[in-house]
Amino acid sequence: MAVLQQQEEICIGDNLSVDGDITYTGTLTLGDVLSVNIYASSGISTFTTLQINEVGIGTDDPIENIDAQGSVALFNGVGIGTTTTLDTGLRIVGKIAEFESVGVGTTSLYNDTSGGDAGRLQVHGTSLSVHGGTIVTDDSPSSAIGFGTFAPRSILDFGRVGAAASIGFMILPTLDTTQISDLAYEVEGSIIFNTSSKKFQGYDGTAWRDLH
Repeated sequence: MAVLQQQEEICIGDNLSVDGDITYTGTLTLGDVLSVNIYASSGISTFTTLQINEVGIGTDDPIENIDAQGSVALFNGVGIGTTTTLDTGLRIVGKIAEFESVGVGTTSLYNDTSGGDAGRLQVHGTSLSVHGGTIVTDDSPSSAIGFGTFAPRSILDFGRVGAAASIGFMILPTLDTTQISDLAYEVEGSIIFNTSSKKFQGYDGTAWRDLH
C-alpha cells in the first residue's frame, strides 16, 4: 500500500490520483472541485462551501437527499419553501405540512385507555386560540365535538362537564335587543339570551320568540 506522509504545505491546482492512503497533518489546498470520498472517524471537518447530492446521517445508504431517519436533529430554525425563517422555529411557505401526530407543551401524547380517541393533535397545559378564523368539522356522521370527554355521544356533547362543579355550565350568546336587531342575518333554530328582557329566545324563521 502506498502511503504519502507530509508535514508541510501541499497545493494542488491540477489533477491528483492516489490509489493508496494519504496521511497529512499540514494544510492541503485543492482546486475548485473536490470529487472524492471523505471519511474521518474522529475530529472535525470544516468546509466553506460544500455541494452534496445526498447526505446520510447514521446510514451509508440514504434514500432521500437528506436521510437522518435513524438519528435526532437539533435546529435553531427550519425554513421550508423559503429562504428565511423570520425568527420563527418552523416556517413553511407554499408547501403542505403533514404530521402523524403533534404535541404542544408535551413530549408525550396522552393516551385514553378507556377507548376514546385522545387525538393526534394535543395541546397540554396552555390555551388553544383562534384569531380571525374558525374551528370547523365536516358533515360526516362521525364528526363531533366533546367537552369533558374523548368519546362524544352527539354532534356537540357537554354532558360530562358537570363533574367540574365550579364551572359546570354553558353560556349562550348574550345580546340586548338592539344588538339582536343589528345581527347581519338570522338562522332558523338559533338560540340566544336576551339581556334586555332576561329571556332565552329562539328564532323560528320569522321572529325571536321567548322560550320561557
